[in-house]
Amino acid sequence: MMLFRACIVVSLIAVGFSLPLQAATFTVDSLLNDPDSNPGDGICDIPAGGPTRCTLRAAIMEANAASPGSVHRIEFDTTGVIAVFGTPLPTISNRVEIDGRTAPTYSEGDNILDSPPAVSILGSSLTGSNDDGLRFEDVDFGGVFAISITGFPDNGIELIDSTLIDISGNWIGRRDGADLGNDGSGVLALGCDRCTIGSTISTGGPAIIENLGNILTLSGEDGLFMQFGGENVIGGNEVFGNGRHGMQIFSNDSKIGEIRGLAGGESLTTGNVIIENAANGILAGANNLEIYANTIGLNGDDGIGLDGSNGRIGFTNPAMRNVIASNSGFGIRLGPSLGAQNTVIQNQLIANNGSNGIDVVAGGSNEIVSNEIAGNADGIRVFTDDNEIAVNDIGLIDGTVVGGRFNGISVVGSSNIIRGNTIGGMDDDGIDVNSGDDNEILNNSIGTRSDGSDIGNGNVGVRVRSAANGTLVEGNRIGNNFDGVAIGGGGTRICGNAVGIGASNQNAGNADAGIWVIGGGNVIGDPANGCLGNAVGFSGSDGIQITGDANIVRGNTSGGQFGIDIGNGNSGILFGEDSDLNDVSDNTLHHNGNDGIRVAANAGTRNRFDNNRFGDNGDISIDLGDDGKDNDDPQDPDAGPNNLQNSPQFKQISGNNGRLQVTYGVDSNLSSSNYPLTVDFYISESGGREIYRVFRDTYIDPDEFQTVIFDVPLLAASISAMVIDVDGNSSELNIAQSYKIPPPPDEIFSDRFEVP
Repeated sequence: MMLFRACIVVSLIAVGFSLPLQAATFTVDSLLNDPDSNPGDGICDIPAGGPTRCTLRAAIMEANAASPGSVHRIEFDTTGVIAVFGTPLPTISNRVEIDGRTAPTYSEGDNILDSPPAVSILGSSLTGSNDDGLRFEDVDFGGVFAISITGFPDNGIELIDSTLIDISGNWIGRRDGADLGNDGSGVLALGCDRCTIGSTISTGGPAIIENLGNILTLSGEDGLFMQFGGENVIGGNEVFGNGRHGMQIFSNDSKIGEIRGLAGGESLTTGNVIIENAANGILAGANNLEIYANTIGLNGDDGIGLDGSNGRIGFTNPAMRNVIASNSGFGIRLGPSLGAQNTVIQNQLIANNGSNGIDVVAGGSNEIVSNEIAGNADGIRVFTDDNEIAVNDIGLIDGTVVGGRFNGISVVGSSNIIRGNTIGGMDDDGIDVNSGDDNEILNNSIGTRSDGSDIGNGNVGVRVRSAANGTLVEGNRIGNNFDGVAIGGGGTRICGNAVGIGASNQNAGNADAGIWVIGGGNVIGDPANGCLGNAVGFSGSDGIQITGDANIVRGNTSGGQFGIDIGNGNSGILFGEDSDLNDVSDNTLHHNGNDGIRVAANAGTRNRFDNNRFGDNGDISIDLGDDGKDNDDPQDPDAGPNNLQNSPQFKQISGNNGRLQVTYGVDSNLSSSNYPLTVDFYISESGGREIYRVFRDTYIDPDEFQTVIFDVPLLAASISAMVIDVDGNSSELNIAQSYKIPPPPDEIFSDRFEVP
């Protein structure tokens, strides 16, 4: 039978099978530094005489020499400090776990700060600049648990070209009662795959932390430096007081902090605490990097600096958010070196950092979604294209206004979408588009909540500067700022915004202008071409101010309408210096403190005022020169805004078979006005509370009177008229004259609402 079994073994070996190898355990019971007396004999024993004694150095030597394939263990039957001198401990080249949890006095607490290792390795006597505490190279399984590693000239732990190494529960740079950092990094990992730096979690029952995170502190360089390799997990660590970055991570597909599901649907957070490091909290350059559930604060530079593609900072679950606060630089900086593309930043709390909350420097197509960002310089600043900034609270935390030192969102780039954000309490602008083309600002609440309550910004709600083109500002609620909207560039479309009013017309007025345009070629409402008109109210000054050329202002309500008072403090629309070729049509201009349309004395010409509605304004409907009603001058040779186009002169007003008959003329020769002239007739009802166009005529011959007959909605009211020449130069309305038309025999009521 023995011979038969021997033959079977020989046969298996011959065809490539091997018998399973047994793992060895070496128990350290001496704090000395001596080597093993006979490496490879399977016995950990130092050369000195007496009983068998096993040092850490000797145990590593025996573990390296043990059979490959099994996972060997180094355990401890002693506690205290192991002083390493002469040469570093041997590089670990076999599958080995060094487990300080086995030391007699080790007691695991609730977290790493409450779990001081009972075994410490001290390297302060070593002098080589590359001398590390523990070093793994070309190892495919192993770990270090609950060891204190301090005072080494280079790294506390170094991992080279290794796989599935678990570094957890260690105090690197600190031991109980003493702090002494390592001169390199706390942990340096080059080419590590599927390695764990910090907590691993049981998913087979209640939440059990099998291995705590590490303390990584007081390193001369980084708390953790990781390059190459991938799919690593870094969780539960306390990383603080390091001489450079808390972490530098250049390892694809890795996680920094995480939440893992547990049985019964529970979850357990294993984020890192990364504070008070000299430079960045995390500096990373990797693809598919995930950064969850960390606390990152009080670092000397940025909280997170990230290059790479398809990264994620935070997640849809708010419990996975990072708290990034009180760093000296930026909260999050995307693309500081190489660029960041397709990165998602979601559900973060980013507060009180020295510079911007989020800064997108290079790269594009990133998503910044559902974050709370307050107390920073700019909340978000974007220098790149095709980013989406959506549903963030900027300047607010838990609904409370905290504000920020500069702008809520600042854009230097093109084709960015800014939608659904709430922005309040900023010292400067809510949104500032510095430059770039075709940016979209959609459905944001800026300076006001929907009910009009005040969360105002110190300057402009939405500013579009002269270097920006083709911006769309649509569907926003903008109130309680200094100016609501300020446009300096060209090609901006301002569509369907509520400026200065809450959802139920509450007063959310901006302190100065509702909409202020100093550029040219912009559109402020144009419903016929897909740009809904804006509602502008309660402005401290004018509803809409224009100092620029060739702007379109159509279909807006500025100050309210008949029976709805959201009046602006000054005029409904103001035209300032050198404003030319503007088109103001189909607007409703009521309840303003001054004129409906006010044109400054130094304004330009060819400004067209067509089919607007007026009423209950503090002064006249249209005022050329901002000086009250002008007197017509013979032949109209005077110059000024819109060439001070003369208004029509009524010769006779009468009824004609239930219709209104008006004989009128325009005292303006061919050198003063570009003929033919358009003459618009406006009815004034309810004592001037509602003024609107009822008829249009064409006037051909200067100095000739002509008669028109037209229907009017009321048989008794007042009628006035204005002129628009071919170039668009529009006059004031002449003084309204009352009329009374005898009803036709079959009509009884003057309001023409008789029942048939």
